[in-house]
Amino acid sequence: MISIRIHFHGAIDRRGLSQDQVVSCPPDTTVEALLHQVGYPPIQLKAIVPMMDGQRVRMNQVLSDGDGLDLLAPAGGG
Repeated sequence: MISIRIHFHGAIDRRGLSQDQVVSCPPDTTVEALLHQVGYPPIQLKAIVPMMDGQRVRMNQVLSDGDGLDLLAPAGGG
């Protein structure tokens, strides 16, 4: 198993997780698979912007042990 730290930004549904929650998952887990593991339904993934090291990453990004995953809600305006 690998450990991933999840940090939340803005008004995003935390799915009951605490800030900087460390989650264990199997090696070669993608961002999308991790988000499913912690309880996000597929429809909600469209409203999440995943970032690592200050850069936006794709949902098929493979995670490595010790990675930090930042989850943001897209900004809206009008």
